[in-house]
Amino acid sequence: MVQLTPEERKVALFILSLALSGIILNHLTKTCCWVAAAVYPAPQLARLNLNQVSLAQLEATKCVPAKIAQEIIFSRDLHQGFSGWEQVREIKGIGKQRFDKLQEFFLIE
Repeated sequence: MVQLTPEERKVALFILSLALSGIILNHLTKTCCWVAAAVYPAPQLARLNLNQVSLAQLEATKCVPAKIAQEIIFSRDLHQGFSGWEQVREIKGIGKQRFDKLQEFFLIE
């Protein structure tokens, strides 16, 4: 085993803790939308019309899982387009937080 001085131990511990923090932060940004938004703020982009958006564009927001994106497209096709946000709110799987995110990224015309 390598003998380290107290100063070398401190440096090694610091480097290990820094690496572990990076791994944890990377994992959180991939799994939690709100962490990713805090770490990597998105530039203001043009909002897409929810009545014209494709399934791929919905899934690209990363806050809309594939199953819910399919439900949104199905509901939109069933109603021949959304007339207001109330119809979107009634889709199964869309809670308050996801609804707020949808309003942030999309508009209804």
